[in-house]
Amino acid sequence: MPTSLTYSWMILLSFVPKRYRAKSSLEGSRELLVAAGLSGFLQAIIFSFLFIAAFINQATGIWEAISGVVLESEKGPLMDPVQVRLTTGVLGVTTFLLRPTNLLFAYLAAEGSVRAFGAFALSHIVPTLPLYLISALHDRLGARARRKKFATLAGDVIEPARDSTYDLHVLSSRRKQEWSPFIGIDLRGELHLLAGEQDEKGLRPFGYRLRKSPADSIVVIVCRYDPTSDVSN
Repeated sequence: MPTSLTYSWMILLSFVPKRYRAKSSLEGSRELLVAAGLSGFLQAIIFSFLFIAAFINQATGIWEAISGVVLESEKGPLMDPVQVRLTTGVLGVTTFLLRPTNLLFAYLAAEGSVRAFGAFALSHIVPTLPLYLISALHDRLGARARRKKFATLAGDVIEPARDSTYDLHVLSSRRKQEWSPFIGIDLRGELHLLAGEQDEKGLRPFGYRLRKSPADSIVVIVCRYDPTSDVSN
């Protein structure tokens, strides 16, 4: 049974992009997906509360200051009370939202909502944006080197299944970090799901067990797989 330390580790890991959590034994597990959903939900609740608390604490002071400026600029026989209230409201909301702390609370609440929705509705772990951007930059910087390296590696081989629990066995010279049990793999127009992974020997040390996706299965995220060019996207 997982300990509190394991749960804490799963929550921290759920914020990390797949590139950096791929070596963890928890990667691809249902427990990690649930941890991502719960951490996203708690993130949304906590920072929404902080955002609302900040609004309650700051609103009076902001609107008093803004209304004084607006009344001073609009005073006179042609002053329109409706226009004054509208201008005060717009400037007050803008001033509140542009304060760095409030903007951070709003962003983190929105990010938590997206992370919770991705985990619970799409079965997909959405990492925190700053780490995702670092991962994307890392991928971009390493793309040219990977292409040169993969050009010299052996191509993928697709074999029949080795037992009745799945349908195809893929042998690859590289680890397919983009594959997980929660996304569909489009192979020659047929949708498959990842049933498992295993170590192999020789030029293709990575083995992947694929099973055909059931007809009644709902798959939201699909990557196309071309074994001749070893491309998944």
